[in-house]
Amino acid sequence: MKRLHPLQFLGQPVENAGETAICPRASSGTLDRMAKRRRKTRTAYINGQRWRITRAKLRDRYGDCDYGQRLIRIHDTLAGVELMDTLLHELIHARWPDLLEESVSEFASTLASVLDAEGFAQEADRWD
Repeated sequence: MKRLHPLQFLGQPVENAGETAICPRASSGTLDRMAKRRRKTRTAYINGQRWRITRAKLRDRYGDCDYGQRLIRIHDTLAGVELMDTLLHELIHARWPDLLEESVSEFASTLASVLDAEGFAQEADRWD
């Protein structure tokens, strides 16, 4: 069975999802080459709009969501469940901008813990 990319939960197509990186048939050599040329920016369609998702050095925050530029920035040192939680948090902000911060945080944390329990946190670390 084909595994879904974590961004596909929004029901939107995902560009540059790194499908080869999570494909069980990919050779270790392929994965090694991909890890050496890590991409800093991805593209996702959220509510029919093209958004860029990028890793960046951020001060005093894990991530942010810029509606004007349709840009999500995630702190570049995050990994594992923290990375997944932050990415989900910012994606929820992008998709539902009117939600209260408390609701966004609770929803993202719930999704991150479920995805972590299913083994997706290790794949979220692979930003390639």
